[in-house]
Amino acid sequence: MAVKDVLTLDFECGRTPLFVRQTVAVAFGIPLGQEFTWDSLISLACDAVRASPPRRISVLSLVYLGVVMPDEAEGVSRLLQALRRMHPALDISVALNR
Repeated sequence: MAVKDVLTLDFECGRTPLFVRQTVAVAFGIPLGQEFTWDSLISLACDAVRASPPRRISVLSLVYLGVVMPDEAEGVSRLLQALRRMHPALDISVALNR
């Protein structure tokens, strides 16, 4: 699993939990073809970042996600918090508007 130097999570087109979780999986280089709970996805993403940390993570449309799928937005927030604990110097930006 190789993570990019600059990783972007764009949830603008998100309409389902499956879209959100697959967007996260693809961004972190996690193979699809399995069902993801947030606990398993966070664990897999943290493993990917541990192996190859990005320099920056940019998150787009998280506010939108919070309105249409608050549980998924909470999962993304938990992921970002876990990554921040692992790599305090990681540059994480969340765009309020797109």
